[in-house]
Amino acid sequence: MVPLRRNHVRDELFLAAAVLPYRDRCLRDGGMGGEYGLDLARMGPHTSADDPSRYRPAEEAEHWRGRDPIARLETRLRDRGLLTEDDITTTAAEAEEYAAGLRTRLAEDPALDPLALLDHVFSAPTPQLIEQRAALRAELEGS
Repeated sequence: MVPLRRNHVRDELFLAAAVLPYRDRCLRDGGMGGEYGLDLARMGPHTSADDPSRYRPAEEAEHWRGRDPIARLETRLRDRGLLTEDDITTTAAEAEEYAAGLRTRLAEDPALDPLALLDHVFSAPTPQLIEQRAALRAELEGS
């Protein structure tokens, strides 16, 4: 029988404590698979057009906000002296620099070769694709 376990996860330590023994048991039993269900609470909207207040009461969102795994991990690391304010400031600045660069790259128009459009339609070009490529090339060279 394939075991099934379900947990509501908002804590990284709980997740490790719950999943790792399950994984070890599955591996010990000759690699026997199983299913492990994790229920996750979304903190933000699904998209920028979504309004979570339509389907989730504010109290529920606040309840889970207090269990934010990133904030809880930060508290644990601070309490153990493994994370300082400088670490947080430096990491936040590096993350913002990376995100700003990513936003810039995403907003740029890439240099595209229109003829490359037909490169990977099939594993080998068909006579029709060869014809279409020639027609496209002629049109591009004519304009």
